[in-house]
Amino acid sequence: MNKILAITGMTGVGKDFLVSKANAGINMQTVNLGTLVGNILQSNRDQMMELTDTATMRAAQQAAYEKVVELQPLVVTCHAIRKQENGYGYAYEMEKLLSPMAYVFISAPAHIIAERVRNRNQKGLRKSAELSVLQIIELQELKLDAMKELTKKLGCELVVLDNTADNLGDNIKTLRSYMRRL
Repeated sequence: MNKILAITGMTGVGKDFLVSKANAGINMQTVNLGTLVGNILQSNRDQMMELTDTATMRAAQQAAYEKVVELQPLVVTCHAIRKQENGYGYAYEMEKLLSPMAYVFISAPAHIIAERVRNRNQKGLRKSAELSVLQIIELQELKLDAMKELTKKLGCELVVLDNTADNLGDNIKTLRSYMRRL
C-alpha cells in the first residue's frame, strides 16, 4: 500500500471541503486528481471532458496517477468510479497503481448534492451535470457498490462517511486520524 489517502464520492458531496477542514493544523499535502489531469492537458476540469479524445484522456489520467504516487505521502481527492461505456466502473490498472492505504467514500443526502451542484453551476464555479434526487440516490449506491468491489480487489480499506451538518465534526476527526497514519 502507498502512503496515499484517496477521498472519493460524487460531485457535490463535499470532498474538498472535508479535506480542507481535516487538514487544518496538519498541513498534509493534498492534490485534486481532476485538477492535475486538467493541468497535464492544459485545460480546465470542465472543458477537458468535452474536448479530449478517450486515448488522450487515458494517457493524461495515467500520468496524473503516476505523479500522485511520486508525491506521496498525500491526500488525493478523486473520482475513482467513473462513467464508462457500460455504466459506471473503475480503471483497475490505474487504481492498482494508486494503491492507497484507504479510500474514503464521502456520501451526502441526495437533495443536498443536487442543491450544491445547481448552486455551483449558477455561480459559474463548475459545469457539472445536474441530476434529479432519484438519479443521485441510484448513482451514489452504484458508486459505493463499485468502491466495495474495488477495495476488496485491491485489499485496502474502505471508509464511508455521510457528510451532513450533524456529523461534520466526527467526519473531520476520522479524516484527521487517517491523515496522521500516512
